Amino acid sequence: MSIFTPDVNENNGRSGIIEIDNKKVVTPTYAPTKNEFISLTTSTRVSKKDYRNAKVGEYLCWLNKTQLWNLKNKDGAYNSKKAAFKEDLSNIDAGTKIIHFNFFDDVNTIDISQLEILLDLQYDAGASVIQIPNIYGKYDYNKAIEKALEWKKGKKIETSLMGVVCKISDLDVMTKNLKSIESVGINLSQFNKPLLVKVKNELKSKDVWVHGISAPTTYPKSAGTLGILVNYYGIDSISSPVINWKSAQGFGGKIAKMTDDEHSQNALKNKYFKPTDYETPTIGALKTRLGEDQKLSEFCTCPVCNGLTIKDLLQKPQEVNDNNRSHRVVSFLNESATYFEKLKNNGTDEYISSKPYAKKIIG
Repeated sequence: MSIFTPDVNENNGRSGIIEIDNKKVVTPTYAPTKNEFISLTTSTRVSKKDYRNAKVGEYLCWLNKTQLWNLKNKDGAYNSKKAAFKEDLSNIDAGTKIIHFNFFDDVNTIDISQLEILLDLQYDAGASVIQIPNIYGKYDYNKAIEKALEWKKGKKIETSLMGVVCKISDLDVMTKNLKSIESVGINLSQFNKPLLVKVKNELKSKDVWVHGISAPTTYPKSAGTLGILVNYYGIDSISSPVINWKSAQGFGGKIAKMTDDEHSQNALKNKYFKPTDYETPTIGALKTRLGEDQKLSEFCTCPVCNGLTIKDLLQKPQEVNDNNRSHRVVSFLNESATYFEKLKNNGTDEYISSKPYAKKIIG
C-alpha cells in the first residue's frame, strides 16, 4: 500500500496525504530543518501554535570520506553518531522525521558496507523513512537500491524506503523501482530545471511521495525563489539547504569574535523571503530600496513580521538570523496552506501569475 494518496492533481501541482505510522500529513507542505526548529524555539516572536502545521522535519548530515570510513567499524564512531542523530531528531518538533546525507567532494563512491551502515544509522536513530543515500558523482544507484531492499528484507524492517535522485539518470532508475520504493527525494541543492520537468512528467501522476531536499533559497538568474510553488512540478514537500559542518564551524568561530558593527553588517546579508511576490532580496538591499521604516507586514502576515519595520528587525542584529529563519518557516507553511486551497478551487493560474519571481523560474 502506498504511503501517499493523491487528492487533487492538476497542471500546476497536486495535493494529497502522506501517511506514516498512522500520522497523516496534508500536502503540499514545508519540512523545516533541525536548525530551523531550533530557531523557532529561540525566536521570541513565534510560539508553537505558529508552526503547528509543521508535520515533517529533516535533519541533514554532511559526511566526508574519513567520517564515512570511520563509521564502518560499528564501534565508537558509529555509537557516537547514533547518539548524536537521536539528539538531533529530538530537536525536530514534527511527527515525521527524515535524515538526509550530503557528502563532501572527496566521497566519490559508497561501498556496500558503508551503505548498510548509513541505513542502520537511520533505522537505529528512529527516522520515519529511511533514505537510500546517493551522490552526485558516478555511482551505480540501481545496485544501491537492490542492496537496500535486501537489507530491509534481511532485517525484517517495515519502515518505508526513500530513494534519492541527484541527476536525471537516477530518476530513470527510480521509475523502475516504484513498486518497492514508496517515496522519492529529489536533491535540489544543485538546481537542475530539466530534472524538475522530468519529475513533473514522470512522477507527478504516480502515487508516490515526492520530497524536495535543499530547495534553493534563490534560483540562478533570478532574484527570487519557487518556495512552495516547487509543487508545480509535483513535489509534495520541501526543505531548505543546510551549510556543511566545516562552513558552520568557521562561521561560528567568526560570530564569537564579531563586534557589534560586524553583527549589524552580517544581519544585512540575511535573505528575506517576500510572500507577496516570491522575491528573496537581502535585508540590506530591501533597506536601501525601501528605507528602514518599511513595514514588513506589507509583505508577510507571519508573527515575526507583524508590526515590525526593517529598522525594528535590525535593532537586535544578533537575533536577526533566528527571526528571519522563523519567518521563512512560518510563511512557507502559510503558503502551503494557501496553495492547497488554490489547488482545490482551480485558482493556481492566477496565484502563480501573482508571484512574478516564481513565475519567471517556472517559465
